[in-house]
Formats: sequence, C-alpha cells, structure tokens
Amino acid sequence: MSVKKRIVLTICFLLLMLTASSCSKGKNKAIDNQKNFDVPKYPNIMIMENKSDKINFYKADQDSMTKMGSMDNVREIVYNNNNSIVGLLMPDKDNLKKNTIRVISGKGENTIDGFYFAKDLRLSPNGENLAYRSFKDQSLDSAQGLSLYSVENNKKIDFESQVLTSGNLYAWISDEEILYYGASVKDGKNTGIFKYNTKEHKEEMYVGNIKGYCTYFMPLGDKILILSRDIEENKLYIYNKGKDESINISNNIENVYDGIFDRNNNLVYIIASEKNVDIPTLYKINLTSYKIERINYDFPKIVDPDGGLRVDSNGLLYYCGFTSLEENTDNNNDVFMYNPKENSNNLISIDSSQYKINGSN
Repeated sequence: MSVKKRIVLTICFLLLMLTASSCSKGKNKAIDNQKNFDVPKYPNIMIMENKSDKINFYKADQDSMTKMGSMDNVREIVYNNNNSIVGLLMPDKDNLKKNTIRVISGKGENTIDGFYFAKDLRLSPNGENLAYRSFKDQSLDSAQGLSLYSVENNKKIDFESQVLTSGNLYAWISDEEILYYGASVKDGKNTGIFKYNTKEHKEEMYVGNIKGYCTYFMPLGDKILILSRDIEENKLYIYNKGKDESINISNNIENVYDGIFDRNNNLVYIIASEKNVDIPTLYKINLTSYKIERINYDFPKIVDPDGGLRVDSNGLLYYCGFTSLEENTDNNNDVFMYNPKENSNNLISIDSSQYKINGSN
C-alpha cells in the first residue's frame, strides 16, 4: 500500500472516530437531561437545628422530635414535597456573607446568582416559581428589589414591575400571581398591595386605600390580613376584596413578625407584640367569629419571632420560644406545640438549641 493511500485511510479513520465520539457525547447529554434527579426529602413539618457548621433536621411528630439527618450549613430551605422541588440558600465557602440559590427539581439542578447575597426565599403554592430579594453588596441599603424565578423553565422571569417593593412584604396567591406591598416608582404616591401575573406580565393594584402604611399582610384565600400604621393608630384588620369591606381585629397590635393560615380549621396564627409591650406573643384569630385570642402567657414566656410557624394535618401548631425572660446570649430556644383542641402548649424539645420551624408548601 502506498504512503499516500495510507495517509488517506488514516484521515478517514480519524474523522470516523471524531464523528462517533461527537454522537456519543450528544447521546449521553440527552440521557442526562432526561433522567430523574434525586431531590432531597424533608419532612412535611421540619425542625431545623443550627449546630456549628451543620444543620440537623428533625421530623415533628405531635409531642416528639425524630432526627432525620444533617447537611452542610445553609441559610434557608424552601420546598414542596408534592412536586419534589427544593430551594437552598447556600453560603459561599470563601465568604459566608455571600450566597447563591440552588434550585433542585426532578428536571435537574440550577444555580441562581448575579448578586452578593439573597434572602427571604418563597415558593409558589405548587413550587413552579420562586420569589426572593437580593442585594449588590453586604449592606442592606444595596437592595436590588424583588426577583422572580421560573423553576419550570429554569430561568428568571421578566418581572416588569413599576413598583418599589417594601422589604419582604410579598406572598404568592397562586403559581401565576404574587402580591407585594410598595410604592409606584412613577410618582411615589400610589402605594398599596399590588398583584403581578407572571404569564400575562400584568401588574395591577390589588388593595389600595390603606390608611398609613402597611407593615404586614398575609393572603387568606379571597381575604387578606393587614396590619397598617399611621400617626393616629395601628389597625389589624381583614379585608374582603370580593365585598370590598374591612373587618377590624385589633387596634392594640404594634408589630406582626410572622403568621400562618390553618385553612382546614379556618384559623390564623400570628407572632405579634402589643403597644408598649415589646414581647413577641402568639395569637390565634378565628375567621368565623373574627375574635383574636392570646395563646401563651407564662409558658413559654416569649415566642421567638424568627422561629417559624407551621401547622400539621392534625391542626397542631409548631413554634419556637424561650422559657425565661432573661437575656439569652446564645440565642438558644426551645420547640413547642400548641394543641387548639386542648388549648395547651407543650414543650417537645429535650435540650435548648438554635431551632427553626420549617415545612413543605
């Protein structure tokens, strides 16, 4: 065989190998995109314990806690068990003040970045979309505003808003619609709770004519719980949008830190403090009678405003609190369960630690 012929055959062989390799890589990539990813499994009601550089997580089961596992330190976890979706706020290994968001679903895993740090992650009811707020640097004054991310399409949503959102006052009411309180960037005078539709990219006023300014709100189906404040008074009330009417709940609440809607029992639980009494307390609002009732007094002494609130399928409420009024330099709290049928508070943690209540959407 001539040298020229050998060279031609060698070139043909190399081209064949490159083509086969290219096809093989394309095929493997397609298979990887089609495979089901393993999504972390968390209990429907989860108790997170911040322990050094680890997060231990427990399953809450009425009057007990069962350890389920642990993982590297994370800032926040949001998840939906029904649709196997998890959002994790992960600190940067070289700079703990920075972070990124990991979104894991059956389709795969994606990272959201482009900011210095983010916080206040909130999944839509079925986990199709994620809301969060981000910052350009470590200062809270560097806020970049509210951002929306499509878990379904693995990309940021074009959030064409003309409203400057106030802090973390935002909440999903469906997988396509989110509410947020703020002021129009056009004139700054048009304030209220706005609604944005992520499919139609339409923004509209949802609740206007709020006296003073809104410091807290929580959607309750076709109603919404609002705490407004002005020079004259504070007002905690429920606004019925369909009937365009307001039902006063209390004029004695100064701050609302957190809340949860027990849809099955038509109850609302809030962690709040009263005027001139800077002690976070647990309250129950009956949406049939519209009566507000204080739940804890001496046990626990203080409710942890950052400890979280969750209601299980039995109507039991889980929260965190402190058994003493004395200052706790370690920020260690305990886990409690409130039974509405018995009107009782029960301590379910054995040792005090840094706990937080979490749960599936």
